[in-house]
Amino acid sequence: MDFAVVATDISHEILGVARERINRAGFGDRVSFLACDATRLPFGTGEFDFVTCSLAFHHLDPGQARLALREMARVACHGFIVNDIYRSRGAWYMAVLLSTLTTSNRLTRHDGPASVLRAYTPAEMRRLSESAGVKVTVYRHPFWRMAAVAKL
Repeated sequence: MDFAVVATDISHEILGVARERINRAGFGDRVSFLACDATRLPFGTGEFDFVTCSLAFHHLDPGQARLALREMARVACHGFIVNDIYRSRGAWYMAVLLSTLTTSNRLTRHDGPASVLRAYTPAEMRRLSESAGVKVTVYRHPFWRMAAVAKL
């Protein structure tokens, strides 16, 4: 199977970490990297078969989230998937527990629970997509994960 991937992030540092890991996994020749803003993607309309946003959507405020949904719909030919955590009391308690048990790093202990508090609920994701003019189906998965799937 022939495929190519363009990995994007707003952070050059995060892309450096991704490049290192992807090269170590043996896929460096199939992946290119570009620092860019998800609300203003530097790609042409329909340039990609599929687009995915994985575990980053909760970092976007509602205005940015609507723009990112529109941009993903614009650059994808067939569809896109937003894979993220969703906000709930159980997810917050689990994030506090796991970050307390698994690390002594203050930043990590703060970031896990803070990410849950910033995350969208499935209902909020549906409303965001409606207000962006992009139809998605939202699926809930175990351990407070959701996928917003758009078939274009």
